Amino acid sequence: MQRLASLLTLQQRLRAAIDVTAIARILVNDTRHLFEYRMAAFYRQSRILAVSGLPEPVTEAPFTQWLRAVCRHLEKQVSEEPAVVTAKDLPQSLQQDWSSFLPEAGLWLPVKSNTGESQGGLFLAAVEPWKPEQTSVLAHLAEAAAHAIHGLQVRPKVPLTHLKKKKLSIIVAVLIAAAMFLQVPQSALAPAEIVAYDMEVVRSPLDGVIGELLVKPNQKVAAGEQLARLDDRSLKARLDVAKQALEIAGAEYRRGQQAATGYREVTTPMPVLKARIAQNAAEVAYLESQLARVDIRAKHDGVVVLNDPDVLKGKPVRLGERLLAVAAPESAEIQFWLPVEESLPLPDQAPVSLFLNVAPDEALNGHVRYINYQAEVSPEGIFAFRGRASLQLQDNLPRLGWRGTARISGENVSLFYYLFRRPFAAARQWLGL
Repeated sequence: MQRLASLLTLQQRLRAAIDVTAIARILVNDTRHLFEYRMAAFYRQSRILAVSGLPEPVTEAPFTQWLRAVCRHLEKQVSEEPAVVTAKDLPQSLQQDWSSFLPEAGLWLPVKSNTGESQGGLFLAAVEPWKPEQTSVLAHLAEAAAHAIHGLQVRPKVPLTHLKKKKLSIIVAVLIAAAMFLQVPQSALAPAEIVAYDMEVVRSPLDGVIGELLVKPNQKVAAGEQLARLDDRSLKARLDVAKQALEIAGAEYRRGQQAATGYREVTTPMPVLKARIAQNAAEVAYLESQLARVDIRAKHDGVVVLNDPDVLKGKPVRLGERLLAVAAPESAEIQFWLPVEESLPLPDQAPVSLFLNVAPDEALNGHVRYINYQAEVSPEGIFAFRGRASLQLQDNLPRLGWRGTARISGENVSLFYYLFRRPFAAARQWLGL
């Protein structure tokens, strides 16, 4: 019943959308209320209009180009009914990149109007295989999206009867020209995540194997609490051997003393026996100190930051290798990835508003602390500048790991520059100026 209500709500929102881009964003982001998936994309007229979790697709990114080729192939091959898709269903040139970008189970939903005209397609990728009842529900959603897009195309225009067209044109032109001089804040959107700035990185104290992991991701721990334990069987065996060697060296030393007292000839010089005792004692002390370090404990109170605990269990580690982290919950801040094409001059302490996916109607405000001068590949596979922003909140801080979209505000510019900055930049690149 809840799924039916979610489907009806999505259909209402699709019919109320003002343009095709809004419909595409609703499909890729809000279909998650029906079924769980890893990635969603909407394809129309040889373009990727929207990708889940991104403010806007980056057309030159390798993932976007590959996904466009996949959708173009599926639109030609699958025209009527939803189809479950795997890498084997694609041409050889597209198969090799599937595992790098997507999980195994794909689903293609053609979006076609009643007249049979293609309005695009919705591509979903999930970890679990798609079930027939899921594809049936999603087919209804695709049909609703087709009706909404078709309705936008045939919406009638209301004729202007109460004003003369010439006079209205002049008024509109003057208003537009005046509006071009208005000062508006320049802004950019960037994928963002809540991270900790005060984080203790827990590393392996010695070479060994993780014998036991005692914490889980997002678990609260106190200072001194045990986090993990290295396998100590090898160290204990070496310590037993070293202790036996120390006892033997001590016995030989005492026997040598007795022989020297009785004026008998000593086979091994006493300084050598004494040095052997010191060597074995040092070996015992070293192994005991190593055994004391197999218990890995937290130095501060905090929350465990760990991606996959199963990977650590039984894993051979080297001295100093990173195992996990303990972050202070009160040290939450925003980490954002500003796409290269979205970059803009930012003043010191530029304002930032974060809209979390769990609460998209509420903004968390902050200020930019720093932004890298060199672009790098983000977790979404796009070139972007990584930055950090502090939060103004003191209480009720968001949980570490929550994601959303950050709006970064720059300096005020004229409306003309705000509207035509990107078209001018694209034209300059196209013309080679």
